Amino acid sequence: MTHTIVWTAPAMTEYRNLRGQDRPGAAVVSDAVRSLAEDPRPAASRQLGSTAFRRLRVGSFRVLYRLDDEASAVVIEHIGRVPGAGPD
Repeated sequence: MTHTIVWTAPAMTEYRNLRGQDRPGAAVVSDAVRSLAEDPRPAASRQLGSTAFRRLRVGSFRVLYRLDDEASAVVIEHIGRVPGAGPD
């Protein structure tokens, strides 16, 4: 089942800032987010407690997202660089 990717306004702003500062890094993040439509629970992701939130580490970046299984949606909440990680 394919899920719809939904970006929150703050996450989209973070992505645009990343794209302006690090185009290759933004492309890696974009590819990872796109792949969540087919597999919203990849092995590289981690559930945060017993919530619907998951975290996916992509190189030196992190994507925080929420699954809405009822609507078959992956809601991107936040993207950013892992603290202390250098550029990819």
